Amino acid sequence: MEVSELNRFFTAVKVFAAAAAAALLFLLAPGARVDAEAAVKGIDVSGFQGNINWNAVANSGVQYAMIRLGNTTYGADSKFVQNVLGANAAGIRTGVYVYTYAQNAAQAAADAQYAVAAMANLPVSFPVAIDIEDSSQSGLTAAQQQEIVNTFCSIVYNAGYHPMVYSYRNWFTTKLGATVWDHWVADYSDSCGFGPAAMWQYSSSGSIAGIAGNVDVNFCFKDYFSTIIPNGLSTQAGKTYLFKNFRRQVGMQTVAGNSYFFGADGAMVKDRTITDAQGNIIRMCKDGHVVTITAAQLAANQKAQAALVQAQALLAQAQAKSSQARSLLDAALSQSQALAAKASAAAQTAATVMAEAQALPTEQNLAAASAAKITSDTLAAQAAAAGTQQTSAQTALTAAQTEETAAQAALAQAQLTAKAAAAAVVVPQ
Repeated sequence: MEVSELNRFFTAVKVFAAAAAAALLFLLAPGARVDAEAAVKGIDVSGFQGNINWNAVANSGVQYAMIRLGNTTYGADSKFVQNVLGANAAGIRTGVYVYTYAQNAAQAAADAQYAVAAMANLPVSFPVAIDIEDSSQSGLTAAQQQEIVNTFCSIVYNAGYHPMVYSYRNWFTTKLGATVWDHWVADYSDSCGFGPAAMWQYSSSGSIAGIAGNVDVNFCFKDYFSTIIPNGLSTQAGKTYLFKNFRRQVGMQTVAGNSYFFGADGAMVKDRTITDAQGNIIRMCKDGHVVTITAAQLAANQKAQAALVQAQALLAQAQAKSSQARSLLDAALSQSQALAAKASAAAQTAATVMAEAQALPTEQNLAAASAAKITSDTLAAQAAAAGTQQTSAQTALTAAQTEETAAQAALAQAQLTAKAAAAAVVVPQ
C-alpha cells in the first residue's frame, strides 16, 4: 500500500485550536512574570556576528543557538550553514529563525518551503521560528498575521521540525494575537512579562566568549532537549514519535525490523484497521506495528475455503459411491451364493437321474435324465453369470474405495491449505 493512501485515510493533524482555548494558552493576567530560574541559556546569531568560535561559545555555557537562515526576499544568511555546522560540531543544539517579510499566506508558505529546503541536510536540533516584526507588516490585521504564522508553522511542522513564533512583547500583545505555537518573546527587562513563553530573549547586548561584539541572549523554559531527539522513538503526552536526525518522521517507517505508520502529525498510529483501494487490509496493531494482509492473501483464502467445501462434497460423493458399491456387491454375492447352491443341488439330482437311466434305460428314465441335465446346465450357467456379476461388483467397490481414499487425502490437504490461508488473513490485535 502506498504511504500517500494511508496519509489520505488519516486526517492531517489539527494545528489550530479553538480561539478560546488558544487565548487561554496565549495570555496570562496583566503583570504576570516568568522566572528565569532553571532556564537554559542560549543565543541567537546571524551573519552580523561574523565568524564565531563555537568551541569557545560552548565552553561559556551556551547550550543552544537560534541561527538566522534567511528568507525568499534576500536569500540565505551569509553565515547560516557555517554557523549550524560549527555550533553542532561544538555540541550546541542548533535552532533556526526566518525573518519574514510575508504579507500573506502564499508568501509565508514560500518562506517556509525555502527554509525546509535549506535545512534538509543540516543538523537542525532545536525549534524553527518565524520572526514576524517587520514594519511592513504592522498594518496587517491580527487575522492576516495569524494566517501568515499558521501557514509557515504548519509547513515546518509537517516537514518534521518543531515550529515557534518570535516577536517582541508589544507585537504579541497588540498586533499578532493568540497562536497555538510556542512563543519566543523579546522582552528586554529583568523578567519576561509575557506568557506563556517557551523562550525569552532578554537582551540584545550580551557578551559571549567566541563572539565579537554584542549578541542576543536567551533563556529557554521548555525542555526541547528531551522532546527533540537525534534518533529513535520518543513518547510525549501519550503519543509516540520517530525521530531521524532530530526530525519527526511520517508515513510508513521501519524500526527494529517492524513496520510502523506515523500519521500526518508524526504520531504513531495504533489500533486502527483500514482497507486500501487495492483491497489490502492494513492493521496498525495495539502496539503500533503494522501488519498488511494483501488482497492476494484474501483471495487465496477465499479460494482455499471454496476448495475445502468442494473437497468435502467430493468426499461425501465418494463415500456414497462406496456405500452403493458395497450394497451392490452384497446383493451380487447373495445371488451368486444362492444360484451356486441351486446349481450344485441340480447337478447332484441330474447325476442321480442319469445313473438310474443308465441302469434302467427306459423311455421315462431317459426323459427324466435329459430334463435333469437341462435344469442342471441352466442353473450352472446362471451361477456362473452371478459369479461374473459378483466379480464386477467387487471391482466397482475397489474402485469406489480407491476414489474415497483419494478424496480423503484431497480433503486432508485442502484442510491444511485452508487452515494456513485462514491464519494468513487473521487480523491481529
